[in-house]
Order: sequence, then C-alpha cells, then structure tokens
Amino acid sequence: MKPGPASAEMNGLVTFYGSFDAIRSERVLQKNKVACLLIPGPRDVSPHCGVALQFQWNEHEVAAALLEQYRVRVESIREYRLSEAACSALRTPDIEARRGGHRGL
Repeated sequence: MKPGPASAEMNGLVTFYGSFDAIRSERVLQKNKVACLLIPGPRDVSPHCGVALQFQWNEHEVAAALLEQYRVRVESIREYRLSEAACSALRTPDIEARRGGHRGL
C-alpha cells in the first residue's frame, strides 16, 4: 500500500535551490511511479527554496538516480521526518475544494 499525502511513512526529503526544479522533480518521480508530494520547505533544513519534495526514504536510491538521469538540480536528498503537526497541516482540504472548484482568471 502506498502512503497517503503527508504521511509519516514519507520520511525522505529533497530540497532545491529553486521552485522550477522542485516542480520538475515531482513530475519525474511521479512519471516513474515513485510516490511523492511537494510540501513547504522546512526552513530548518534549507533557506533557499520555499518548496521541498517528500517521498519514502526506502526509495532514495531510485529517486536520486532518476533526478540525476533527468538532470534535475537538487540541493540535498536526506532522511527527514515531518512532525505530526506538520503532517496534519498538510492534510487540510485544498483551497480550490473550499472555493467550490471555481478558478478565477
């Protein structure tokens, strides 16, 4: 069973220098069936980019190889467990769902 978004099982973290690479990394890993989730970047880990990528640490070798193969620029790949409070905050309903799915111009 794959972990859900922001679960305690997703204890790997990729940090970046810019958001472009963060978004690109999510696409690369998802395309290759590696469960991952973009999250706000923990400031205690990296001051550079406000976005990080969470994934299952037991897949860190696969994730690192894919990101290198696709030449995604990363700052670091490390084991990092979010606190339960942070996991709960990330499980809140999407803002679009709260607005009834309406997307402004």
